[in-house]
Amino acid sequence: MDEGSEEIQVKEVRMIKRLSKMSWMVLVILLSLALVVLPACGGGEEEEEEGGYTLTMSSTAGGSVTPATGAHSYPQGTVVDVTANAAAGYKFVSWTGGPVADANDPTTTITMNGDHSIVANFEKVEVPVTTLKVATYFSAGSAQVAMLEAFCNDLEAASAGKIETLRYWGGMPVAAGDLYDAAVSGSMDIIFVATLYEPGRFPIMDIFAQPLGIPHAWCGSHVVQDFYKNFAGTANFTVFSDTHPLFLSLSAPLVLYTKFAGVNAAAFSGKKIRTGMPNKCILDSLVATISTIGMPDVYNALNTGQIDGVMIGADGYTVWNLQDVTSDLTLPYVGGGDVFITTMSNDCFNNKLTSELRTVVSNVATAYADTVCTMWTNVNKASLALGKSSGIDFNCLGASERAAWQTAMSGCTPNWINTTMKGKGYDTTVVGGWVDYVKTRLAYWMGVQNATPSSAGLGWHDCYTYTP
Repeated sequence: MDEGSEEIQVKEVRMIKRLSKMSWMVLVILLSLALVVLPACGGGEEEEEEGGYTLTMSSTAGGSVTPATGAHSYPQGTVVDVTANAAAGYKFVSWTGGPVADANDPTTTITMNGDHSIVANFEKVEVPVTTLKVATYFSAGSAQVAMLEAFCNDLEAASAGKIETLRYWGGMPVAAGDLYDAAVSGSMDIIFVATLYEPGRFPIMDIFAQPLGIPHAWCGSHVVQDFYKNFAGTANFTVFSDTHPLFLSLSAPLVLYTKFAGVNAAAFSGKKIRTGMPNKCILDSLVATISTIGMPDVYNALNTGQIDGVMIGADGYTVWNLQDVTSDLTLPYVGGGDVFITTMSNDCFNNKLTSELRTVVSNVATAYADTVCTMWTNVNKASLALGKSSGIDFNCLGASERAAWQTAMSGCTPNWINTTMKGKGYDTTVVGGWVDYVKTRLAYWMGVQNATPSSAGLGWHDCYTYTP
């Protein structure tokens, strides 16, 4: 072998040795990497075997869940508390979709031994609804019906839908004279009516037909409410006991709508005037002839000449369209008024309503005790303004004429106490005490009104200062 060949062989051997060393180095590196990577891979397999599971929560309409809707991870074997929360008006029905401990319990558990999806199921609660029939003889569109509409709406809202009202306006299907009996019998649940449609039935309330000088509806309504609250349930005071009164009011003062100029008391002598029987003494003092036809018939009676006038509250133009069939209005300022009652069937209040709904009705009625006072005042103001704009002649009595009217009527209240009420078996001393109480409360409420006239929106009742 020549020298060149030998040198080549030496180089090849050296190269082979180097490659062998490098192979061993690569092998060592690969083995080192394997020692690092394989335990990590082995650890992943162990976690998969031990379990990290997902719980997916959801619900149907009408509620929520705890844990909240969505996916939640838990270690294997975890016992998770789950809760179904029903919204107002809904109830929990069941759990579906996973092995909860009790599918019928809104608060239960689920064990995480795998991935689970559970659903809380809710359904709407059918709320028992109590239907109340509400009636008056006033027509739709009147301020009285607007007040009753609002009252009914508030009953429904305050009861969260547990009360619904069926509303009967305009004397259908029950006429004015039958409304109170409809409440007594329960054929109507709530009625709004003037007591004058039941002549002789509520003699105690005829105290407000006496010429006591009640100036306007706001004062009068507060006084009648005070009177009833103060004496209801006391000896001899059984008025309205066959129903459940909600709130009372007074349409006042009484004014005279006529087809003639009622400029003085003499002008009424022999004229046929419609009024309620409790107000008979006032017209007797004027030597007028009395008619007691119902108010729904008054328009036609005036139009055909059957009567010459009517004595009612100051709402005659807006409610009864008397500006079409009369020419004059006389404000005698004698101060009587017509009592109105909003009352409920005893059977309905005591038996038909649940305890919860009795509270609802009572609370709403309490709120409307002041609303109805303001309603009558606004009605009367609007009515007198309509009369003025329609060309009605307002007959303002001079001081001497006003005094003459009051003198002529001065015997009405004593006669009512000593003849009418005594004849019905009432103690005249007790009745006299009622009259004194009314006068005291009247003075109080007139003081309130005079102190804050703007708050009551008054001032129209005095013929000399009235400006519509």
